[in-house]
Amino acid sequence: MGFLYPKCYKAIPDLQKLNKTLLLFFFTVLLFFVACTPNSKKHQAEVRALDSLLLVLNDFDGRLSAIEPSYLDNLNEKVAQHLINTSWQNNEAALSSLNTAQKFLLSFGDHKTAILNEIALTEKSVKSLRETLFQEGDENVDALQKIKEFNIKVSQFDEQTDYLLSRFYAQELLVETLDKALKHE
Repeated sequence: MGFLYPKCYKAIPDLQKLNKTLLLFFFTVLLFFVACTPNSKKHQAEVRALDSLLLVLNDFDGRLSAIEPSYLDNLNEKVAQHLINTSWQNNEAALSSLNTAQKFLLSFGDHKTAILNEIALTEKSVKSLRETLFQEGDENVDALQKIKEFNIKVSQFDEQTDYLLSRFYAQELLVETLDKALKHE
């Protein structure tokens, strides 16, 4: 408006400072967004695939970590109590199931730790590849092949996690069933 009526326009010094500050802030924010976006739009699909793999790996980690060692110890103690219970001395099927349950529960922590360590290594590799894709001028990365390898590992983790958890819940169900059977005697 000041350019239409120059003799009536008087610049406000504080407003000029504010305009310079706002302009500087705008360019800083713009520079920040430009610097944080992937350098190559070619790799955006790969980055999204890696992000989804990270979410799946975190889910496996959460599912395995949900079984606390104290609960595992408590279940193992119940199995041991059932093994010494005289009610099951003549029942070979119950004794066999209890022995299998005890062996599994004693090795559960080691299996869980091994799977969690493999998941952590894979997660580290996925994050490393993701960061490599963000680096400028890195066109030599065969990201699709590595993503396929990660998908294979994730499907293996899925099978291992499901198997380990289903075995654990089967032992839990065995103990509950035997507890109910003792109550009804």
